Amino acid sequence: GEWLRVNPRLAELLGCTAEELVGGRLDDVVHPDDRAAVAAVLRGERDGCSRRQRCVRRDGSVFWGHLSVS
Repeated sequence: GEWLRVNPRLAELLGCTAEELVGGRLDDVVHPDDRAAVAAVLRGERDGCSRRQRCVRRDGSVFWGHLSVS
């Protein structure tokens, strides 16, 4: 359930570096109200997902993006 590789653009959008995200979890950046939508991937019940998703930046602000997890 940890980040192995991170797209540098995602890190920029989240207000941090890719190195800071590696080892973290998807739950750290997915908006709390939307975590159930990606929970099956985190539990290993699905191979991945691709969807529009609210994410939370390091400063607490929220943005919409397209999340692709595999």
